[in-house]
Amino acid sequence: MNNRFTFMKVASALALFAMLLSACGPAETPTAAVQPEATTAPAVEAPTVEAPASTTLRITIDSWLIKKWPIDRAAQRFMADHPEFKITVAPNADDYGNNWLLPWSQGQTESDLMCGAMDATISPFVAKDLLVPLDDMLVDDGKINLEPDQFVTSLLEASKYGDHYYAMPFMGEVYYLTVNTDMMKAAGLTDADGKPIPPKSLNDVYEYAKKLTVKDATGVVQVWGLHLNWAWNSAAITYMALLQAQEGGYLDADGAMDFSSQAAIDVMTFARKVVADGYASSATVTDENADRNDMKAGKAAMILTFHSRFKEAQLALGGTDKATVMPWPGSDENGSNSQAIVCVIPKISPAIDLAKQFIREQMMDMDNQQWSANQYGKLPSLKRNFEGLPDPEYQIVLQALDKSGFGPKFVQFNELDKLLQQETQKYILGQQDLNTMFANLLAGSSQLDLTLVSK
Repeated sequence: MNNRFTFMKVASALALFAMLLSACGPAETPTAAVQPEATTAPAVEAPTVEAPASTTLRITIDSWLIKKWPIDRAAQRFMADHPEFKITVAPNADDYGNNWLLPWSQGQTESDLMCGAMDATISPFVAKDLLVPLDDMLVDDGKINLEPDQFVTSLLEASKYGDHYYAMPFMGEVYYLTVNTDMMKAAGLTDADGKPIPPKSLNDVYEYAKKLTVKDATGVVQVWGLHLNWAWNSAAITYMALLQAQEGGYLDADGAMDFSSQAAIDVMTFARKVVADGYASSATVTDENADRNDMKAGKAAMILTFHSRFKEAQLALGGTDKATVMPWPGSDENGSNSQAIVCVIPKISPAIDLAKQFIREQMMDMDNQQWSANQYGKLPSLKRNFEGLPDPEYQIVLQALDKSGFGPKFVQFNELDKLLQQETQKYILGQQDLNTMFANLLAGSSQLDLTLVSK
C-alpha cells in the first residue's frame, strides 16, 4: 500500500515537471500546408460560337391587315415550300406597330417580322437604332427581282431614312375622294359620259356637299354630302392631305409642320364650316370607320380618306360603276398625302435572314399583292404587280402618288400625330375656336423633337 502510494507521488511529480518545461519553452510553429508552385497558363480565348439561326419566324401584323392581306395563306405557302421552317402569325395592336417600341428598346421581342406600320410611324424605331437595314434586299437574286427600279418609286423612297432602307413596302395608300357615282349623277355633278366632275376649289366642295346632303322631313340627315376623317389614325393625314393639295406641301419654311399659313387657315375654316352647317359628318372623331361604313351603306356621297375605300364601296354597292375616285381640289396638281405600308425587322430578332426570305417570297408576291388590290383596293408596291388589274382607278391614284407627300420622318412624329388628333377633333366638334387650336398646336409641337431621322 505504502509502496503504491510512493509510486503515484513520484509519477505525479514527474508529470508536473514535464508540464513546467513545456510551458517555458518556445511555442511550436504550426507547419503550413505545402502549396504547389503557381504557374501562369497562357490565356486561351474562348471560340465565338454563333447562335444557330432560328427555324421559327414569328410574324406580327396589324389586326386590320389580317383581313385585308392574305397573311395566313402566305404563311402556309411558305411552309409548304420550306417544310423545315415554322411560321406563326399574331396580331399587333392596331397602332401601326408602335406597341413594339418599348419592348424592342428593352431588348425584348415576340416578333421577328412586324408588318403594318406606315413609313412615318416607324421614325422613332429608326431614331433608336432598333431596325435592321434592308438595303441588301434590293437585288435580283436570280429568282425574284427586287432591284429599286422594280418598285413604285415613291413607295420605296418613303421607306428610306438618310442613306438606308429600314423598311420594305408591300402596299400603298393615297388620300383621295371616293364618291358614289349615282348620287353625283342625281345631283347634276357628272359630265356627258357620266363621270363625276372634280371640284376646283374648297367653295366647290362646300357646294357639292350641300347638294349631296339628303335630310328627311324632320331635318335628320339621311345621306351625308361629305366625310372628312378626323379619327385617331387619320386626323394628321387628313390635315397633311388638305394642305398638300392646297399649297403643295405641309411644312413651313423652317421645316416644321405648318400651323400658321393662310392655306392652313383656309382648309381648317372650311373643315369646321361644312360640319357646322350640317353638310359633313363629324362621326369619324369617335369611329374611324364611320366614313367607310356610310359610303358602303349608301349614306355618304363623298369621303376623303384612303383611296382603297373605292373598292370596298364598289363591292358593297353592287358594281364597279357605283363608286370611283375623284381628286380633291389641287390634289391632281399638287398631290395629296400618301402612305407606304411596310414590314420591318427588329435587330434583336434571332430570325433575321428568315424574315428577309419571307418578305422576298411572300410579301412581294404578285398573287398576294393583287389579292389585296382586288378585294380591298390596296396599291401593290411592285410595278409589275399592277399588270392585269382591271380597275382604271389605280392609274389615277398612281399619278397622284408620284406627286404626293408622305408623313414627315420626325423623331417624335407619333407624339405630333396624337397632338394633331386631339386639337383638330376639339375644333371640328366646336369645342374650341380656330385661333385656340392653332395656338395649342404651335405650343405643343414646340416641345417635341421634330428633327428628321437620318441614318
